[in-house]
Amino acid sequence: GFRIVMDSDVENTIIVVLPRGPSYKFLPCQNGLYYYDTTAPHNHTVDVDSIKDKIHPYSFIQTVEDNKSYYSQREIEGANEARKLQQIIGWPSTQKFKHYIEHNLIHNSKVTLDDVNQAELIYGPATQLLQGKMTRIKPTVASKVPKMTLPLQIKDNHQHIQLHVDFLF
Repeated sequence: GFRIVMDSDVENTIIVVLPRGPSYKFLPCQNGLYYYDTTAPHNHTVDVDSIKDKIHPYSFIQTVEDNKSYYSQREIEGANEARKLQQIIGWPSTQKFKHYIEHNLIHNSKVTLDDVNQAELIYGPATQLLQGKMTRIKPTVASKVPKMTLPLQIKDNHQHIQLHVDFLF
């Protein structure tokens, strides 16, 4: 695949490194987007070897073990008790569970709001709460867009250009 490199300390650009071939430098616009100037491609290619020592791999994956490292043993035990109690009473939503705890609707419970919040931060949302509640909403079908004929000037001068467009909304 492609590698994406950005080091704003060196230069405010995004460099796309191809597996076999040149690298492309994308420059910033005024509105925060980045662009590749196709009119002057020689100004925007990069020698990857010159920046290799400045590239560092990063991973933004969070694990439960990493999350637990921010809490004391007592806080982790409280989070575990909160999850266990949430399971015992049938997996109410976290918001409802917090309401039960806040208004003392569960008798003889040592679980506090902090325990519930810490369980959410350590373990993330409970999978039992997500299963079956997240359903796919059928997207609306876009109305048919009438096709337009391509002007002859463009058709004659640009026969070998392919245009690929992704619509994101």
